[in-house]
Formats: sequence, structure tokens, C-alpha cells
Amino acid sequence: MPERESKTTTTAKDEWAILMDDSENYVKILRSNTKPLIQRVPKVLYKQETNNRKLFIPEVIALGPYHHNNQDLKDMKHHKYLAAKQLIGTKPIHVFKAGINDVISKVRKCYKEELQMDDDKLVTMMFFDGCFLLRFIDLFVKRKLDELQMRAHLYGFIHKDILLLENQVPYVVLKVLMNMTTKVDIDLFMGIMIGTSSNNTREAEAEPVHLLDLFRTTLLGKAAVTAPILPNADRQLFRSVTELKEVGIEFKKSEKSCLRDVTFNEGYIHSYLSLPLITIDDSFQSRFLNMIAMEICPDSKLEHAIQSYIWFMDCLIDRADDVKELRSANILVNYLGSDEQVANLFNEISTDLDPDLRTYGEVLSGLQRHRNNNVRVSFVRFYNTHFSSPWTAISFFAAAFLLLLTVVQTVFAVFPPKS
Repeated sequence: MPERESKTTTTAKDEWAILMDDSENYVKILRSNTKPLIQRVPKVLYKQETNNRKLFIPEVIALGPYHHNNQDLKDMKHHKYLAAKQLIGTKPIHVFKAGINDVISKVRKCYKEELQMDDDKLVTMMFFDGCFLLRFIDLFVKRKLDELQMRAHLYGFIHKDILLLENQVPYVVLKVLMNMTTKVDIDLFMGIMIGTSSNNTREAEAEPVHLLDLFRTTLLGKAAVTAPILPNADRQLFRSVTELKEVGIEFKKSEKSCLRDVTFNEGYIHSYLSLPLITIDDSFQSRFLNMIAMEICPDSKLEHAIQSYIWFMDCLIDRADDVKELRSANILVNYLGSDEQVANLFNEISTDLDPDLRTYGEVLSGLQRHRNNNVRVSFVRFYNTHFSSPWTAISFFAAAFLLLLTVVQTVFAVFPPKS
């Protein structure tokens, strides 16, 4: 009996030691991993009541291992073969496979999961998926997508699919293929996807892990020095666009399209909040939720910049009138539908986010200073009430003139002129 207890105790200690070793190894991996890996979307983003699982899975083209065996996407394999043939020309395919095989260990490290696929199969998949991705980008930039010989209505779905977290090809594969074929202007492609002809200035110290990573860093632009927010700041620092306009805050379009280019210029009477141009279309929700997925993955070390932007915009956009004001200021382009749809979209995406208020610390402080200046706010409201249009101004001066006549009449009645 005592001997059995000894064995049980020893087994428990062994299991405890194994668990502790596993934990230490995991911590080491977390410390060594400074780049966002290609991984599954956290389930916390799945909201069954809105059926938004489709926002994270490819609808037309599978890229990489996670959806490689999806039978619904097998029809695109012939387009992958065609794209590969067009990209490599007459060069032998084994040369390209050898090039990818040289970096296959790096490829495996780009994925969070241990890939259950031998090197030969993984190299083949990376070759065809990488060729298709580069060929699509190159033809899109050159406006020659018809050379892919696919129906034009699929282009929009592919635009969505190539920016899904679970549907990424490691950037190291794209570099190998470009070094052996032709340079594809991926930066220009990013600029077009963002909606600006000029490329945003992004952090260039580290090579992106994948295309979604590159899209996120390009969209955000260079990181600014984060300013501390006011001690009493909270998430109700300011109101919607229409309410801010009522207290004298006007809206302007920023010179750049990067999401960090949000500035507040304080004036004597009116102040100006500058925001980057944003285009709302059918792919907007999918792109931003997949970038948010990168930020909230358990082992992610990315700043919460995308979450902070969505939170900020959700504070500004409460209803359709707010969207209309931003459209009038050329800040927002609405390809989605009604302004009400856009307002609902931001309200939906912003659910359960974890923004970093320091991202827009200076802007929040400026908004608070403006709103706390009672003299300025009172003057603005007086001006908006009586001089918002020519008719209100005429009415004000007419009323003032009548009041003056009444005062003069009263004065003459009390103090009649001496004859």
C-alpha cells in the first residue's frame, strides 16, 4: 500500500515537471517571436448572430495550408497553373522549387500551427499559390486581369480573399519568386487597395511576414510618439460628428491616407479635426476584422492601432447624419449603400475592442480643452443659432433693429424732447 502511494506521488510530480517545462518553453517562444504569425482567427471574433464567419474564410481562392483542402475552392487550381506558367515563362519549374525549398524552414516558422505536410508537398503548394498571388497583383496594377482568363466578377472576391489572416502566403516565398522572375510592384498595389495614388510612408525596418501584415503597416503609416491622455480621460471624451460641429469643431481631410494621420488644430473660435480619407465598401469589414484578428491573437505583440482607429471612428459616427457630414467634408467615401448602413457597420465592428487611448492622446486632449472652454462654446452656439444662414442673420438683425426702435421709442416717451 505505501509503495502504491509512492508511485502515484512520483507520477504526479513528473506530470507537474512536464507542465512546467512546457510553460517555460512557451514563454521562450513568445519572447523570441516578434512578428505576427499566420494563424487561425480567434473565436472571440465569431458572432453567430451576425453570421460573420464568412468574413474570415476564402470564398474563391485558397492560399496557404489552412484552407488548401477546401473542396469548394478546388476549381481555382487551373487558374493557379496558368498564372504560374505565365509568371515563370520558359524557365524550368524545378529551379523555382529548389529556391523555395532553400527557405522552407523559414516558411514553416511563419505559421502558428505545426504544418502536417511534408516539405515536397509544402514547396509545391507555396510555388503555385505564390505565383498566382504575384501574377494577380502584377496584372491588377497593369490593368490586364483578363489575361488570367477568369470571370471579372471574381476579382472582387479575390481582393477580399488575399487579405484574410488564415489565407496568407509567407512574404519570403514571394521574395524568392520575384528574385527569379520579375519585380512586382506590391507597394503600388497596396496604395491602390488603400485608395490613394501616393504610397503611405510605413515602417521599413522589418520585412512583412505576409500581405495582410504589409497592408496593415502601410495603412497605418509611420508610428508617431504616443502622447499621454489627460488623467481624467475616459471613453466618453467626445461626442459624434454632428454634436462636435455644434460646439465649433469643423472637419477636414488629412493630407495623407494613413490612419495615424489624425490631428486637432485648436483655434480661437473654431477648431479643426483632420481625418484621413476612408473608403467604405463591401470588403471594408472583412479587411479590418482580419487586421483586428492579428492584434488580438493570444501571442500577438502588435499595438492595438487598428482597434483604436475603429473605436475612434465609432465615437464620431453614431447615426446617418454623422456619415453625411464626413462625406460632405470629403473624408468618407460610401460605396456600401446608405449612410445608415455605414453607421451600423462601425457600431458592429467596434464591439468588444480594446483600444489604446494613447494612440490619439493629443487629439483627445485638444477636444476636451475645446469643449471645456465655456466662453468659446457659448459664442459658437450663439453664432450657429443666429448666423448659420442668411435668413437667420436677417431675422436676427431685423429683431435687433425692432428692439432698438422700441428702446428709442421708450426713451422718447419717458424723456420727450423739449420744444
